[in-house]
Amino acid sequence: MSGLKTSRWTYEQNWRAAEQARRQRLAEEARRRADARRAFEDATARAVREQVDSSAPELQRLADQLSESCRLVDPATRRAYGDEIGQMTAVVAEAGVVAEEAQRLGSLSGSELVRQGFDASAEVFIRMGTLLSTTRQLVERAEIIRFFEGPARQRELAVEVGGLAALIARASSEGLSSVADWSHQLDHLRQDLAAGNFDTVQSGAISLRTEVLSSIEASAAARERMLERRAVLDALRDSCRDLRYRELNPAELERSLRDLDADWTLVVDTRTKGRITFTIEADTIRAETGMGVHGDAVDGDYCFTEFARIEAELAEQHGLVTKFTSGNVTRPGPPSGTAKTHRAMGSAARSHTSGAGP
Repeated sequence: MSGLKTSRWTYEQNWRAAEQARRQRLAEEARRRADARRAFEDATARAVREQVDSSAPELQRLADQLSESCRLVDPATRRAYGDEIGQMTAVVAEAGVVAEEAQRLGSLSGSELVRQGFDASAEVFIRMGTLLSTTRQLVERAEIIRFFEGPARQRELAVEVGGLAALIARASSEGLSSVADWSHQLDHLRQDLAAGNFDTVQSGAISLRTEVLSSIEASAAARERMLERRAVLDALRDSCRDLRYRELNPAELERSLRDLDADWTLVVDTRTKGRITFTIEADTIRAETGMGVHGDAVDGDYCFTEFARIEAELAEQHGLVTKFTSGNVTRPGPPSGTAKTHRAMGSAARSHTSGAGP
């Protein structure tokens, strides 16, 4: 009996010892897991705080700098570069949100970070690294726009608009009819320049300059043609006076000279052979006369002889080479002396085509 009791007591003692050892092992394992978890949480918190401390303040500083640069851009440049500055403003806003979120994560305990699934490789920190690079580039770009591109383009366009003003003033001095409309367009370009509509100013200035220059050139060409036409008329009037022709319409002719588009018509009386009506262009003299005409027939060649006298006078006195022709009658050979005069003057005189109808 006493042997059985002893055996039972020994078994219970062994079981208690084993259970105590098992519990000690479990407690030790729980302590090791807890220590490992705390170490992991501490490491996560340190890594997150390092990310936050190294990047979040720099990102916020750059965002503030970018915001200030955008704010200091002058109004005209701001409107001209509105799309770019709008993108910069959006990046500033996003950088503020990301930096704030990073700061929030940096304030969490390691256990909270682990519980919420955050660590140093979280998306917010990846985005923060990208924003750091982007914001640095945008700060440089904003400074370039603010100090160089914007003012330089304004100066360039201001010079262009000023040149247009001088060009329109020149057109005004030449009496061009479109000056009022061009001045109105110029006022709009000045307003667009002040408003920062640089592209509109550039395209509008090119178009306006082309239009004004074209009109000035056309006016100069018309004026040159008018001067040539007037020189031809003056030469013809002088020659007719030298030939003792009587001018029949001086007052009417003087009035027509005020209109560049009017026909300039000189009517003379040859005193012995009848009237001649001349119409003067810059490169043509048209003449109508009834000299020697009887019905459909022409008597003799004195009509052509008279025109040969006019040709000779124009060549000798004014260096103006002319040859009157008729579509109806073949002109006979030049009278004695006329051909010689033309040969002598041909190398130095201006060539001039004339038309005559006997």
